[in-house]
Amino acid sequence: VELLSQTLFECGVILHRNSCNDFASFILLNSKNQKASSLLYSLVKTFPTFNDHWVYEKGNFISFFSKAQQLVLSLHMRFRSEINQLNFSDISQISGTTNSRLISYFISNNYLSLSESLKEKIHKGINLSKGEIEECCLRASVVVIIDKLKLIINQKNNETDYINDQQIQYFLTTKNLENSQKLHRTDNTNCY
Repeated sequence: VELLSQTLFECGVILHRNSCNDFASFILLNSKNQKASSLLYSLVKTFPTFNDHWVYEKGNFISFFSKAQQLVLSLHMRFRSEINQLNFSDISQISGTTNSRLISYFISNNYLSLSESLKEKIHKGINLSKGEIEECCLRASVVVIIDKLKLIINQKNNETDYINDQQIQYFLTTKNLENSQKLHRTDNTNCY
């Protein structure tokens, strides 16, 4: 609750500084060109909560922008037929999510194998710190697995019915999570 309150307060201050009365105003202002990528980068650049990245190996970093991608995807899916500028022409470039539900699903279905030490951390509910290599690798693995599934499905379909990342993730997160194992925890997200 404290993290949510802090995030909402921070967003309110930023919106006020950018002369936006509410979050919807910001979204509409930054999606005029109907590009999901433009809105994504505006969110990441403006709101620290959407800029999820990790520094590794002497200053190199990896960015997932998971929350921003999920928001952009959700806005597109919900409002694309009602608000033209949210019918993004480049929505297929948005990968959606690297959430712990997908990680759990992939582990429980043997798409992803873990070291014994990581299995033990997940089983015991030990937090994985933001920036910890194990957390980063888990999330990166989701991106790789989704890409491989997409490639296999699209090859079998002979590209007659192109499947994108969002469709795979939607199917996995809404239809196939009954057999998932315990979810991992992070410092600022309890993923149970």
